[in-house]
Amino acid sequence: MDAGADVNAGSGEYGNALYAASVGGNAKVVQMLMDAGADVNPQGGHYGNALQAESVRGRGKVMQMLTGAGAMNREDSIDDDTWVVVESAV
Repeated sequence: MDAGADVNAGSGEYGNALYAASVGGNAKVVQMLMDAGADVNPQGGHYGNALQAESVRGRGKVMQMLTGAGAMNREDSIDDDTWVVVESAV
């Protein structure tokens, strides 16, 4: 990032770096990316976005970080079980 990497660049299996860090539950990297201006609401990837991907893993800390930064869920884009997990974590 110090060398000018685009924190919102998208490609690969996870779509972008924030999505990948969220799936991995890596709070330190999630925070670094958000501090560098990563968009917390881009849509894409298997689960739809970083918040939804993290909710599947059930690690509340990263979910709280994402929602605190304004990440939103799209109720119509996830299944009922995932929605319940996300709602209970925030």
